[in-house]
Amino acid sequence: RGLIEDGHSIETSEDGEEGEYLASMNNYDLIILDWMLPNKEGIEILKSLRKKNITIPVLMLTAKREIDDKVLGLNYGADDYLSKPFSYKELIARIEAIYRRSLSDGKNEVLINDINIDMSKKIVKKDNIEVLLTAKEYELLLFLIKNKNSMVSNG
Repeated sequence: RGLIEDGHSIETSEDGEEGEYLASMNNYDLIILDWMLPNKEGIEILKSLRKKNITIPVLMLTAKREIDDKVLGLNYGADDYLSKPFSYKELIARIEAIYRRSLSDGKNEVLINDINIDMSKKIVKKDNIEVLLTAKEYELLLFLIKNKNSMVSNG
């Protein structure tokens, strides 16, 4: 609910098999994956996705909080791991960090010709002059950068 209120587009599945199918068929910016799901566990989904060379970033968000569980999730290809209960602010910070890494190889800035995007401050400059964008325009800009050389649609 919080992600939707913050303007993110989400797709959910309560079932592991359906979730794996959706993850295999769609190009998401991020998958938030629970370990304990009906029909197929999240860790098995993660292993399967990585075996298929699906490299969509995965954040494990689960009640399994033992160090061995965290290590297993990360070793099977999760990009991050967050145990329940969690702070929504921490979840958002981790999502933004994963997204930033996927756009910019871990740097906080993206440079495209005369455009500079400072992702830590959410500031866009063209020719060193700040461009004021709404939150939606900023997210759209990042989406278009992430999907460069691809056709994108609004549906």
